[in-house]
Amino acid sequence: NRSFTRLVLGTIGKPISDPSLSPLQIARSLLAGVIAHASLFFQGGILHRDVSINNIIAITSPLATVPGTPPTIDGEFLYTPGTDLYGCLIDLDYAVVVTEQDTSGIPERTGTYPFIAIAILQGKAPHRYRHDLESFLYVLLWVACYPVASTQSSILPAPPEDVHQQDRWPSNDPLKAWSCESEAIVASLKCANIVNSEDIFEELLERFRPGFERFKYAAREMRLALW
Repeated sequence: NRSFTRLVLGTIGKPISDPSLSPLQIARSLLAGVIAHASLFFQGGILHRDVSINNIIAITSPLATVPGTPPTIDGEFLYTPGTDLYGCLIDLDYAVVVTEQDTSGIPERTGTYPFIAIAILQGKAPHRYRHDLESFLYVLLWVACYPVASTQSSILPAPPEDVHQQDRWPSNDPLKAWSCESEAIVASLKCANIVNSEDIFEELLERFRPGFERFKYAAREMRLALW
C-alpha cells in the first residue's frame, strides 16, 4: 500500500553569521547553542562534533523555556533555571552517541574547518566534549570580527615569507588563514596566537566589531578554561 505524503518546510531563524543580527541576538543564540550542546551530551549522551557559525541558529522568539529545575553536573546546574532559548543547535550529521565509559567519539577529523579544535587538526586526540567547547570559542571570535567593521583598513598588508611568523591579524580578514591554510599551519597559528600569547590574543579582541565589547570577557574566560 502506498500513501501520499507532503513535507512542508519553513525557515526558523538565521545563522549567527547573518550580518543583520544584533550583538544581543548573537549573544542569546550562542548561549542557547551552548545549553543545547551540554543538554545533548549530559542528558542525551550525544556529542555534536560540528560546532560552527552555520549550525547555531538565532530566533526572535524563544522556541522553549528551560525547565525550572535543570539537571546538575557535580552539584552545579547545567544552566541557569528559567533561561529562555533564543536559538538552537542544528545539524547532527557528525554527531555520535557516547557512553560514560567511552566519551571520545570516533577518532577521525570532523567539523567545519575554521572552527576545528587544535588537537583534532593535529590528529593527536579523539574528539571529546572539550574540543567542541574550543569550537565555541572560535565561533565567538568569528562572529565578533565579521563582517569586518568599515572603520578598519581595507588594505591587506603583505604577509611574512614564513607563515609561522604571521602573528598579527590581517586588517580586512583577520581569521582568513583558518579557512585556507593547511591543517598543520592552522593548528600552529591557533597555538601561537591564542594559546601561547595572551598579548596577541588581546590584539584580536581589539578587532571586535562595535557593539561586541562585552564579548571580550566571555572570550577571555573561555580561553582560560580551555588552556
